Amino acid sequence: EIQKHIHSYVAIDNAKGAYLAACHLLAIGCRHVFFMLPKDSPQYSDRIRGFQKALLEFGRPAALENFILPVTKDDCADAERIINRMLARKTAFDGLLLGTDGCAYSVVMALRKHSLRVPEDISVVGFDGVALGEYCVPRLTTVRQDTRSMVHRAAEILLSRLTEELPPVHETVPFT
Repeated sequence: EIQKHIHSYVAIDNAKGAYLAACHLLAIGCRHVFFMLPKDSPQYSDRIRGFQKALLEFGRPAALENFILPVTKDDCADAERIINRMLARKTAFDGLLLGTDGCAYSVVMALRKHSLRVPEDISVVGFDGVALGEYCVPRLTTVRQDTRSMVHRAAEILLSRLTEELPPVHETVPFT
């Protein structure tokens, strides 16, 4: 978990972001939602906790590992391979939450290759809020990280640590 790090960091509330994204998918009627994210990501456990909370609140208690699809860190080709495998095996799914917008975009392209429409057939939500999502048609739904606030606060922390010996700072900034 990111909270166990001995270094300073500034992050968003990953559990809340994943929770709200999963709630969105479930609230619009998705019945079979999967979460695909890099297992070696420091945000992994927080995001899984948020995803699991949403599933439970929407009455989807099941073995969580059945709904988590680990990918190689930031490997969008891996995400595409997983989607192709799910479709070949006829795995039922109508909602996908991806750990990054880049992987979400790759998954949208893979779904289109199989003549599936987003969001009509499969709803997709990314996680980052990078500019790439704005070029996706339709525009990618995403958990938008306020990188400007994160960078500003991280710079403040770094500068203060240059002049004083301070303990690690762990801060959370809002997402949009």
